Amino acid sequence: MIIEATKYLLSTIIFTLSCIGIYNTTTEDLEKYEAYLKIPSLALERPLYNRQDVRSDIDKELIFIEASDTPLKKKGNVIIAGHSGSSTVSYFKNLHKLTEGDYIYLEYHGIIYKYCVTKKYYIMKTGKAEIRRDDTVNTLTLITCLDGDRQLIVIANIVDKIKK
Repeated sequence: MIIEATKYLLSTIIFTLSCIGIYNTTTEDLEKYEAYLKIPSLALERPLYNRQDVRSDIDKELIFIEASDTPLKKKGNVIIAGHSGSSTVSYFKNLHKLTEGDYIYLEYHGIIYKYCVTKKYYIMKTGKAEIRRDDTVNTLTLITCLDGDRQLIVIANIVDKIKK
């Protein structure tokens, strides 16, 4: 418990310093991947690779799904999927703990996009996910499978852009 709290605190400090330009966590790494996802309330930080990159594999990492927009698209929807469960690649295992008002950050092309969770809901796993969002604003959608035949959908709306 103490180790998790320490990791979370350190992650939050480093991310805050990177937002205000004192500490740059991703300048060199952005050459290796397309974006970087940070969810402070879950102590989650993961890179996202370009869809054409061989490392963009749901069985190894979080991925942008095919229908995803980039954060640059006006009124677009960035869609990221990942596994939950107990394996070493279950990066979204705690996604269900997100609550309305939690912040999610996505660094993309030198800009940190700050999103606020507005809702989460569950759907039946059918191979297609119905995404219910406000299509008048930029959104971030996170998707993961749960036990059995359900999926969790988390919707977050853009609240700020921080240029690095």
